[in-house]
Amino acid sequence: MSALVLGGLPAAAPQAAAADVTCSTSVYKRTFYKNTSFSGSPVRTDCDSTISQTWTGSPVSGVPSNTFGVRWSASSNTANVKAS
Repeated sequence: MSALVLGGLPAAAPQAAAADVTCSTSVYKRTFYKNTSFSGSPVRTDCDSTISQTWTGSPVSGVPSNTFGVRWSASSNTANVKAS
């Protein structure tokens, strides 16, 4: 599952390689890009417990204050789920 925000509006984007960060269950992986096309290497990847952000200026060092992209993603381990 993947969600992102571009200039305050939700949008869909293709998956891209992110830094090697592993987040615990029920925590989102948050990846910052210095463009809105999610191209190139991510500037920063970390873990975020809630998708609820309001930034004034640049959200992280190395990312412009506008025209940046953020992708939140989460994985689900359903290997041990039984249907009844």
